[in-house]
Amino acid sequence: MAFIENQYKPQLLDKNIYFGTLQTITKHSVLLANQNIRYFIGIDIPTETVSQLYNDIVNSGIYGSKDDILMINFDSKFLSPADYDNLQLNNDPLTFYQWNNTRLLNSLINDRLSLSQNFEFENALFGNKTNYTKSNVFTVDNFEKFQYFNDLIAIINFQNSNPSNGILIFADYENNENLITLLISIVLKKNPSLKILDALQFIKNLKHDNNYNLKEERIFWCSGLLNYFEEIRKNNLYWGISPRIINDCNNSNNIQNNNYNSVKCTSNKRTTNNIDLDNTNTNNNNSKAIATDPIASIARSKRARSD
Repeated sequence: MAFIENQYKPQLLDKNIYFGTLQTITKHSVLLANQNIRYFIGIDIPTETVSQLYNDIVNSGIYGSKDDILMINFDSKFLSPADYDNLQLNNDPLTFYQWNNTRLLNSLINDRLSLSQNFEFENALFGNKTNYTKSNVFTVDNFEKFQYFNDLIAIINFQNSNPSNGILIFADYENNENLITLLISIVLKKNPSLKILDALQFIKNLKHDNNYNLKEERIFWCSGLLNYFEEIRKNNLYWGISPRIINDCNNSNNIQNNNYNSVKCTSNKRTTNNIDLDNTNTNNNNSKAIATDPIASIARSKRARSD
């Protein structure tokens, strides 16, 4: 019973970025609010379902008001995401979901910036920022999906007024291949010197769920991920390389890079949960205590970021 309960808790990927499932939100909404997770990105979940989930959160009062969270979703099967300019606020949950979150996303993108800040902001994006102002529902697929996804995270992190505010990326289940490939793209964008295998192994060791149903060959040959990875390596488009390299957890070929310290991953989740892509100081003495409580690991990461 305890395992099932822990299975749906948010998992920390890096800094303020978490991942989980629909059940992470439905079963742990208070925990998410306490963890200051205020940005949500849904993957492969019908927009109608996401809109109902959003309205349930807003109506619960956990976050205070409808403007305290932003929810975005990727749904390639959604036939007609409405243009923000043509949306009108009404009591329909789907329309309200699109209207309010598109408004908040626009506000985030168009927040006042100095000339130098605006240049830095636009330079951090792969595409044009106007791509993200029409709707909070994105139907793009393949290479564009990876571009839009990582640009939206860059927008949130750049414009976020409170660095402690977290982002939750969620799908219907943990082994959703589109979720896994998008998480891999975050790791690879952060550190293009890694291989897809290294990033996948890192994420597998963070997951609650077993990996027996994960079709790894489909991940390795995902054309959108491969093309996006090639572009970020070619254009050096990443948020700042991590000083810590994640070695191959199977101890096959260690990555050598003279500019960075490497850390050895093991198949034991207790070690992997303590790896922070940006934190070069690992507290080995506390690893066992942290391992028994996933929230302690998240809390430790938050304390490290505030030091």
